[in-house]
Amino acid sequence: MKLKHSKLGCYVGDTYTGCIMYADDIALIAASLTMLQKMIDVVVDEARYINMTFNASKSAVIRIGKNYKHPSTPLQLTGKLLCYDVKAKYLGMSIVSAVEL
Repeated sequence: MKLKHSKLGCYVGDTYTGCIMYADDIALIAASLTMLQKMIDVVVDEARYINMTFNASKSAVIRIGKNYKHPSTPLQLTGKLLCYDVKAKYLGMSIVSAVEL
């Protein structure tokens, strides 16, 4: 809820889609890396209230779009660098940065 009120993340029309959660799995969706880092910081801060922690080694950043291969700003989760990847699984679904045709 704090993410939605912070105006960080993406919207589809009037629907907030910046944070998708199921049980202990979370996906953050942002239009910029700067916004994504702010979202990560908000989520980590809020998780402390329920004694929840995140594991940077089980987390990944996926960039989608024409510049997905270009060097990017490092993002951190609880002081540890997050790895950039071209694909990941979320709830059994594969998410891929780009498909080579």
